[in-house]
Amino acid sequence: SVTQIPLPPSTENTLYVESLTIFPIKSCGGLPIPPSTDWEVRPEGLAWDREWCLIHKGTGQALSQKRYPRMALLRPSLNFATGHLIVTYLDQCLLVPLSPDPSLFEPAQRALGARVCGDNVAAQTYAQPHISAFFSDALAVPCTLARFPAGGAGLTTRHSKAHMQRHQRPKRPPSWASIPGAFPPTPPDSDSECAMAPRPILLSNESPILLVHRASLDALNATIRSTGGKEADAAVFRGNVVVGSRGGGEAYAEDQWEGVRIGGVGFKMLGACRRCYMVCVDQVTGVKDEEPFVTLARTRRFEGKVFFGEHMCVNPGAGGRTIRVGDVVEVDGGGL
Repeated sequence: SVTQIPLPPSTENTLYVESLTIFPIKSCGGLPIPPSTDWEVRPEGLAWDREWCLIHKGTGQALSQKRYPRMALLRPSLNFATGHLIVTYLDQCLLVPLSPDPSLFEPAQRALGARVCGDNVAAQTYAQPHISAFFSDALAVPCTLARFPAGGAGLTTRHSKAHMQRHQRPKRPPSWASIPGAFPPTPPDSDSECAMAPRPILLSNESPILLVHRASLDALNATIRSTGGKEADAAVFRGNVVVGSRGGGEAYAEDQWEGVRIGGVGFKMLGACRRCYMVCVDQVTGVKDEEPFVTLARTRRFEGKVFFGEHMCVNPGAGGRTIRVGDVVEVDGGGL
């Protein structure tokens, strides 16, 4: 018989979840998930990610940091013990019940018609004047908070639609020449377009989950440093999952990934994320800079569009599981 000799631990490059972040209120501050916390993955994305948004009282449009950069200073947190969404702005604090109690919201016939990224959505606006006043005063614009929980009673879940059928998606070559066919091929404020069956989505602009690769950010920042510019923090890209690598990684390898598995949960890569000047908003101060968009426009522009990060969606049947910081990331297709 042959004696099996235990192999030493692999010294090859290993990808892992460096950080997890959710954005309970669309286009406002992020909420980092503590490293010791298992976080639920739902069919529509990470639990509690972008279930709320701020709606302009005049136009019904969802507000965005592109026009209102101080939205970055509106910082939400979740207190499950007391059942509240807590929003801080400078030295002020607002508590919003997590309960979907209908009495908290405007009646359907009085609710504002919410438009998120050009689509009408069934978001319910809060009825309490102090909630509207808190956000209106912070941003100096008449707005109110609205909620769009997935599958809630009386709410219509938005679905992503198929811009590109599977046979239309180019097989990614060893370079990222397929970027011109990236997801989504519409303006950056358009809705999600998933190349699979329709699936629920909340108030995220384009897909349930956004992935950022640390090796790509490091490469971008090296280029920015070489021109004397201000390096970009990962937070400006507002990714849900930042993937790090032990032993280094190949920049922009994610352009070729077809899918990833994190903590036993499978995700399908949808394509590269189109970027605009919103990535120039410092997520700590709310102040705009010219970087990193200037460098991105020089190094990651294809057919007039700028890309950084990857959209992905949960594989069918993978909802209800959890992922956490430190989980190993296994790649389907492409390199590390």
